[in-house]
Amino acid sequence: CQQYTNDIWADSLSFHILGGIDATAAEFPYMAALGYIDKEKLPKRVINYNCGGTIIAPNYVLTAAHCVKNIDNNTPVL
Repeated sequence: CQQYTNDIWADSLSFHILGGIDATAAEFPYMAALGYIDKEKLPKRVINYNCGGTIIAPNYVLTAAHCVKNIDNNTPVL
């Protein structure tokens, strides 16, 4: 194992999958992007997408608990 130090990873942080490629439209029809309307930028409709989920039924998306932890003050968008 390599010892972890912050300076090893500081310049290589990314939200992308290493070696990944972009998906094409409708390639994964069971996936959903979960975002929230940024109320500070209203009346513009700015959506911050920060989580994903799996469509498990016509009206249900399964996602992680941390994605909806502060949902009370936000308007979710799929």
